[in-house]
Amino acid sequence: MIGGPLICLLLLIMPGLLFSAQVEEQAARSYRQGLDYLKQGRFEEARRALLAAVAANPQMASAHGMLAIACDKLGLYDEAVRHYQKAIELEPGSAVHRNNLAIHWTAHGQPERALEEFRRAIELDPNNRLALSNAGLILLAQGRYREAADYLERARRIEPRDPQVLYSLARALVSGGSLEAAAARLKELVSLYPENQDIRSKAAELAIEAGLLAEAEAFLAVAPEAQRGHDYYRQLGWLRYRQRRFAEAAAEFQRALERQSSIETLVDLGWTYIRLERVVEADRAFDRALEQEDGNVAALLGKAYVQVQTGKFQEAVALCNKTLEREPANFVALYYRGVALLLDSWPEAAEADFKRAIELRGDFPLAYYQLGYIYSQRKRYQDAIAWLLKAVELAPDHRESRYQLALAYQRSGESDKAREQMEIARKLQPAAESDIELRPARY
Repeated sequence: MIGGPLICLLLLIMPGLLFSAQVEEQAARSYRQGLDYLKQGRFEEARRALLAAVAANPQMASAHGMLAIACDKLGLYDEAVRHYQKAIELEPGSAVHRNNLAIHWTAHGQPERALEEFRRAIELDPNNRLALSNAGLILLAQGRYREAADYLERARRIEPRDPQVLYSLARALVSGGSLEAAAARLKELVSLYPENQDIRSKAAELAIEAGLLAEAEAFLAVAPEAQRGHDYYRQLGWLRYRQRRFAEAAAEFQRALERQSSIETLVDLGWTYIRLERVVEADRAFDRALEQEDGNVAALLGKAYVQVQTGKFQEAVALCNKTLEREPANFVALYYRGVALLLDSWPEAAEADFKRAIELRGDFPLAYYQLGYIYSQRKRYQDAIAWLLKAVELAPDHRESRYQLALAYQRSGESDKAREQMEIARKLQPAAESDIELRPARY
């Protein structure tokens, strides 16, 4: 009979098709319900609905992706990773699932895994701004400034008004030494958001840190009078400090303190008084900070510095010991304690502190200088020369290092080298030492 076998075959297929359509509709319904629960923050209910969706249709990549997010919100991290990976397996060409997995790895302290996923997302979608900006932020945190700037610049070109991208790009450029480009990005950021106090403040802070003092001055100058509170005057104090206008810096820090008491600003004021050689007032500022927080490390170190300058070496050692109880790897405290011990005629103990400080911070010129001085006093001139050469490599304008190096060369019979170093030392200003002094602040 014509058509008979075909009709029978269709009759066999149709129930399967109807069942499949019902399953698809059930999966879609559960998926939509799961999305609604996610938007409402009802994560356990979202998880149950999305589990029903993937049970009905295990090949539904979007349901696996949303289920992974629900699991993340519930702290079910292993389950979340499995569903992120399943979504990627089902839709290998989708950058969205890789973005989400990368964000998961970032939140769980695995930046290399996150970076790998962001890079794969960028390969799939070169204009993926989320992946570009997040990859840049990871690289910035890792100190890979040039790579960070490349990714952040690509993100900026896609969305030129993103304030986080602009600020992070400026920071990467500053850290990488591209100050002119950093200044351009900061100006762009402030011009886009001229009324945003937080953005203007952060731009000024980064400009001061980078030594872009004219730009910082301009950013602070446009602040409305109503927004000139504690933070504004503290930043103005930082700027005047960097400009070496110390009396004006002290006045700005005082204005900040009139508006709000702050341990950090008291420490800033103390160090400014040190620059003005007003050590009694410096000591008082550090004491005021310690009254607000006994054991504040920045204030302890400031006060220790004052004790060294005023010849109270045992008091300085005690303050450094108190600091090191709180922060055993604080190389500034080790250095100040070493100076106090050296001046109090304990050179062996001082030597140990300076060497430990260098272990913690290998680019610390003053510790090398002090070790050079100790070895010169012991007439071990070749050892002294080695330490002092490292000091002048790290701080070429430190006059005392040059002078001690000249003496060590002279005493070891290398007169030509001694004359060369002495000539350099004569051309340097005594203030150069204070320019590299170590202090617990941002100048």
